Amino acid sequence: MKRIVLSILLITAVLPLFAQKNLDSWRRLDPLRGQEINFGLDFSNAQIVGLKADDFIASREDWKNEHKELWCRVVNAFNAYAFKSRIGGYRESEYTLLIQPVNVYDGGSTIDGWAQVVNSSGEVIFCRSFHVSEGRVGSVTNLMGDALVKYAEKLGRKF
Repeated sequence: MKRIVLSILLITAVLPLFAQKNLDSWRRLDPLRGQEINFGLDFSNAQIVGLKADDFIASREDWKNEHKELWCRVVNAFNAYAFKSRIGGYRESEYTLLIQPVNVYDGGSTIDGWAQVVNSSGEVIFCRSFHVSEGRVGSVTNLMGDALVKYAEKLGRKF
């Protein structure tokens, strides 16, 4: 019985420490609430369905338009769920939200990557890894879009 009580006390003492670390990370976004934030979607360091980003992009006939469509889908999803903030092509903004896929696999439906916010002086004020899986049928870029939209909706709720 004594061990059970001690275990419960230990768990209740340690659990807030893990939660606090996560909350501190999301709290770093508080100054951005209600602002227009520049947005970037950077695949330059990604491994996309087994190919380096440059090789994948070279294999696409219309990557520029596909990237633009992905960018628009993410912006629209984020803005639909954000409480007060908006992302988009706000180049004069003090902050930039950058989503950087690192590994795109399962035909494009699963993405691991980083989301970070940098201020105008280049200082990273928020950085968090993500893993998202969404989409079942479609082209690689369509499935990437489905997964990124799912993550944008989640991220938008934090703003």
